[in-house]
Amino acid sequence: MATRPPTRPWLPDCPELPSRISGRQYQQSTSQSPDEPQILQPPDSRHRRCFDPRNTGFAVARSGDRGWRIESLETGKREIPLAKTILDRLASDRPILVAIEPPLGWPEPLAGALAGHRAGEPLPLESAIGFARETDRFVREQTGLKPLDVGADRIARTAEAALSLIEALRNLTGQALPLLSGAENPENGGLVEVYPAATLKQRGLPRRGYKKPHATRERGVIADGISGDLNLSRCRQACIDSEHCLDAALCVLTAVDFLNGKCAVPFSNLMRQEGWIWFPRRALS
Repeated sequence: MATRPPTRPWLPDCPELPSRISGRQYQQSTSQSPDEPQILQPPDSRHRRCFDPRNTGFAVARSGDRGWRIESLETGKREIPLAKTILDRLASDRPILVAIEPPLGWPEPLAGALAGHRAGEPLPLESAIGFARETDRFVREQTGLKPLDVGADRIARTAEAALSLIEALRNLTGQALPLLSGAENPENGGLVEVYPAATLKQRGLPRRGYKKPHATRERGVIADGISGDLNLSRCRQACIDSEHCLDAALCVLTAVDFLNGKCAVPFSNLMRQEGWIWFPRRALS
């Protein structure tokens, strides 16, 4: 963290029901001051069974003299609300930076077309651009990856659940968690959308096959590949055992890239309405 204050990331891997909270929370090291932000990454909306807390990974990381280190990495439990699990790992007096994978907004053309639409009438929408956000197109242009269209895919339900999760976090922590447009002033915390697949692509790490239940070797390769910038410590095995925990760690890593100014910055005025995906702006090794 060259010029940025130590921060802790929180990363969930799959969105939870509105009544629950899923994510990662980090404890601070003794060297951190009370006003240093924590980083949270909410549930990953791009995966199956997103409403089961057992398929939601979350991580707690700490920034110290030797860089970033993940302190805890786990999945939720069905019998315990994720909100409670996460809050139990949060330092309530610290600012929070939430790094979340689900989309945080809908395409502006789609929103406009639906506003006055009536059943049976044609939708005044150009399908080529109406179902994807400006940031989705930018990710594809820069990385060759195509994020799921929140306006057309099942991810819309996950996105809604993630937004409810964020609102629950706001209510429970008393923090505003505004959508951030840059890393200049993260001291008060906030909210960013991330995309682990793009982070893997930009870092030259394998992004296919690691989500399969028995793909422990593939997950191990990724864990080793990110360990130079993120100390997994005793949590390395959790990355190998669970795709959800590994995605949570990748969300933390992207949050660190964001804080270090290594991500592509928003260029569109639609960012506030549609959201923006943060990912490394060029290949990192």
